[in-house]
Amino acid sequence: GPASSSTTTAQSLAVLPLKAFDAGDDYLGLGIADAVIRRTSQTGGMIVRPTSAIQRYMADDVDALTAARQVSADVVLEGSVQRAGDRLRVSVNLLRVGDGASLWADNFDLRTTDIFEIQDRVAREVASHLQLRIGPAQQARLGRRPTTSPQAYEYYMKGLHRLDQRMSFSVAEKAGPIDFFNLA
Repeated sequence: GPASSSTTTAQSLAVLPLKAFDAGDDYLGLGIADAVIRRTSQTGGMIVRPTSAIQRYMADDVDALTAARQVSADVVLEGSVQRAGDRLRVSVNLLRVGDGASLWADNFDLRTTDIFEIQDRVAREVASHLQLRIGPAQQARLGRRPTTSPQAYEYYMKGLHRLDQRMSFSVAEKAGPIDFFNLA
């Protein structure tokens, strides 16, 4: 269709931190975005803006198309993450920056223990909808997981999120980045 033929001209992608409905889950949105960035960039099919370039959009109230223009991306992935008990709903939308057209949108409803599956599925779908070619070696890299423990990974993401807050936590706060990394 028209959307798929126009995606082949995309040269660069920005994956924005997913917006969390609960501020306590901000680390999930950044963690999922970071995983999709790493996995999608491994395809070598396009330039993917690094996590350091998009982190500021966690706090900025800038729409996805404006953010993508600011980092010079042709396509942008935006979304949200919502937790209900032990369940996560991740909603994503892949937009072409030139005209704002949605190239793909989907929801993923899984248990929080399946966070790696969500990351893998979103990365695969983004690569597919951008028509990135993924060879066997790249497919193997996409399937690698940093750990088999979802709880350890959650602590790791919380630690990264705290660390990214530029060490702005106070001594009075319960857990700083190092505390989360020690738990991981």
